[in-house]
Amino acid sequence: MAEQEAPACTPLPEPLKSLWQSLDGDASRSWTCLCYDGVLRSLSSDGAVMDAIGLSEKQIAHLHTVFPLPEGFNKFNGVDGTTVPTERWMNPAKDLLPAPMSEEGRMKLSQWQQENPDVVTAQREKLKHARAAARRNIREDPGLYGRVAYEKEMRRAELPFDKAAN
Repeated sequence: MAEQEAPACTPLPEPLKSLWQSLDGDASRSWTCLCYDGVLRSLSSDGAVMDAIGLSEKQIAHLHTVFPLPEGFNKFNGVDGTTVPTERWMNPAKDLLPAPMSEEGRMKLSQWQQENPDVVTAQREKLKHARAAARRNIREDPGLYGRVAYEKEMRRAELPFDKAAN
């Protein structure tokens, strides 16, 4: 049986791309997931929440046009992450989070990072620029990105530049 070619990565359309890229996290050490409460969270390899933002019902539906859900899967029906209190974004119920990366997985990732420092540095630099552009987009067009994202970015913009630029 011939091997099937992996599908190409589907680029996220705006406004989802900027919302996704605006989350804090290290591209080489973190990953992002949309939890069942409608909050998009950036997680470290050990499962700690690094950053989060609530998505509206419309944004969640838009995300699922890009990444379709299995037929009959309805855990996101009627979910609106913008109604989740912001203190719960960073401290969700444990059953909302996926399992953390295994110790073996973390060791493999660490080894790969040590063997490929140029790639890791390039990923981090690319993410830093993408994150800055995404945050600028959100601040400049609150209508497109939503009130919650706009307010979060305005609070972040009040931080000293070295903390806001992370």
